[in-house]
Amino acid sequence: MFTNKKRTIMKNPFKDVCAAPHRGEKLRILIHGSEHKRHAEQFVSIKSALENTDAECIYFISNTKAVSTDFTPKNFFLHKFRDILWDKFGLVKNNFNKNRWDWSYLDGNGKFIEYSPENPLSRSWSYWCKPIKCNLPWKPDVVLCISPHEGHTKYQLIPWANKNEIPVISIDHGCPMTKHDFGEYRGSMMGCVANIVWGREAVEINASYGAPPELQIPIGSPALDDLGKFLKKEKKDMQLNYGIEGFEKVILLMTTHREPLKSHCDLIFKEIVEKYSTLDSIKIVVKPHPTELLNGSLMSFPENVMVITSQSDLHQLIAMSDLVVSPASSTIIPAMGLKIPYVNLLQPGMNLSNEQKYIELNKRLGEGILSYEQMDAFLKGDVSIDYDALEDAFTRYGTSLNGNNGMKIVELCEFVASGKNVMEFKI
Repeated sequence: MFTNKKRTIMKNPFKDVCAAPHRGEKLRILIHGSEHKRHAEQFVSIKSALENTDAECIYFISNTKAVSTDFTPKNFFLHKFRDILWDKFGLVKNNFNKNRWDWSYLDGNGKFIEYSPENPLSRSWSYWCKPIKCNLPWKPDVVLCISPHEGHTKYQLIPWANKNEIPVISIDHGCPMTKHDFGEYRGSMMGCVANIVWGREAVEINASYGAPPELQIPIGSPALDDLGKFLKKEKKDMQLNYGIEGFEKVILLMTTHREPLKSHCDLIFKEIVEKYSTLDSIKIVVKPHPTELLNGSLMSFPENVMVITSQSDLHQLIAMSDLVVSPASSTIIPAMGLKIPYVNLLQPGMNLSNEQKYIELNKRLGEGILSYEQMDAFLKGDVSIDYDALEDAFTRYGTSLNGNNGMKIVELCEFVASGKNVMEFKI
């Protein structure tokens, strides 16, 4: 029922950042996709790369939409009690329910197959994995995860892997743009031997929180591996997929859930909707942040504004747009890669606290990003975009458009499983 861990597992658990070499001839990897069903997009190219090897893999991810109680007890006192048990004694109840997850298995023959932990195949497996309350066909050489800072991964899987001397590699689910108070968790390796980040800027920012820079591996996000295909498509054709036709400009508003940034940005979104949504030449589309849908905090929009909630549509929505408006976050990176003009709502002089932070942010982003004050002039054709600056920013934040990030992550897993030092891995 309970998992026990020593507080030291939140540090790097392996001396010299190495792990014991795996004993089999094939890489055997356990992938935890997290409680967030939307994180499936992070693993598409990784799974495809694995299918082109002789590796074996167990992959599981939530089959239902995450809710807040997946991560914190609803009751305030139970929440505090949970934190005390974890901080003082390393005890957390394991509420894992196998039916809440989708399971697939790669046996080295080139294709993932779906399975259930209750079927005859898996019942014949013999390596007990306490966090998921069922057996695996083997002891994993590596655990790959995307949410080491929360939920089942943090409280159950990583402590188990550390205890059994199985190296854990994490993938940054998003890219930090600058240092925020809410990002302090980035200063810890959280029991992992390596953290895969989106680009060189993320290495520097995570290091500013205290994370070892040499263990931040700037491979790039596997979720960006599909960007190249959108460069080959026509905007109008993609717009037709959503029934958008006959508009000169499509403006994409991408909201945020983080306060006080949310209140600041929502006021600007309201201004934009009031000013442009009634114009015959402009269509406004909204892509909410998934957490706003989770906690019900999304602002209301009039009927003539199209709200699209599917996370799988994100890159197509950006690619079909003529302008993206949002506070600078991970969403700016695919926009830079696709060379879509972007209005950053986090600017000096906008009555935001810690103005120096936003001066630094805009310095990092470079001259290719627009301010809100430039938006109207851009729509009128009076302001142009520095596309060379956009490309330069993308190489720093998003690495490349070669579509090989998933493959490089598999190579890193094999490298670590073979007992080599993470810091010697060549990108």
